[in-house]
Order: sequence, then structure tokens, then C-alpha cells
Amino acid sequence: MRTVTELYYHDDMKKEWQKESWRKYRQSHLEQRRKYAKEHRKQARTREKKYRETHRELCRKSSIESYQRLRRKTLKKLGNKCVRCGFSDSRALQIDHVNGEGAKEREELCCSPYLKKVLADTEGNYQLLCANCNMIKREENGEYRKHVFDDGSKLQSHSFKGVYA
Repeated sequence: MRTVTELYYHDDMKKEWQKESWRKYRQSHLEQRRKYAKEHRKQARTREKKYRETHRELCRKSSIESYQRLRRKTLKKLGNKCVRCGFSDSRALQIDHVNGEGAKEREELCCSPYLKKVLADTEGNYQLLCANCNMIKREENGEYRKHVFDDGSKLQSHSFKGVYA
């Protein structure tokens, strides 16, 4: 019969062996999983599509929750309040590019990929502004969208200067 100390020692040794075994074979497991996924990509996409069709509402809800979690995490990273006025209602907070150029980036990246890029930023290229401060900043810096009509003509800007004076 083993003592309690020997039993604990045996359990610890077993856990260490399991960890070491996983470390040792992890790379081959990952390679096998990648190879299988690559070979069976079409079947996986078919399964996923069928699942999304039969569980449409669940997938929609999950997608919204995932986006909201990512947005909360992004807002927290950026300070959870407007850097100009201190407004903190998350419904009106907007991610702003410190140096402009945000419209180009938002056209390339949509929703979650954009938020992930903001989260990964370490250079301080983004800030939080409330909707009012963001519009004021855009007006002050001349950050307008350039509209192109169907006939190819352009509306250069839509400044609000003088409209509300």
C-alpha cells in the first residue's frame, strides 16, 4: 500500500509525463490537423454552410456577441472615453485615426478585422472620440469623403462651414 505522499508524487509524475508527451508530439499533431483540414476543406465548408442555414438565428446571435465583446475590449484598450471631452457612453464612442486616413482603412477592413487591427496597434494610431468630437475634428482637419457620381463627376467636399452660423 502506498502512502499519501507517494500517491501525490505519482500523480505529479503522471501530469509531467502528459505535458512532456504533448510538447513532444504537438508539432506532428498540428501538422496532421492542418493536412486533414486542407484535404477536406470542401466537405468542411459544406458542413459549415448547412449548419449556418439550419441554425441561422443562433449563428447571427453568436456573431453579434462576438463583435460586441471585441468592441468592448477595443474601447477598454483606448480608455473607454472621448479623449477630447471625456464622454463615456459606449454607444456614441467612435474609433478615430489620429492622423486621418481612416476611410481608406475601413474600406479595406470591415468590422471585426478592423477592431483586431486596432487592438494590435502599439504605435498609438487610434483614439476614441464621441460622435460630436469626431465630426468637429473632421471639419477642422478637412477630412471629408470625396463623392464620385455615376457620370464620373466629383463633389470635392461637403463642408458644413457657414451652414449653421
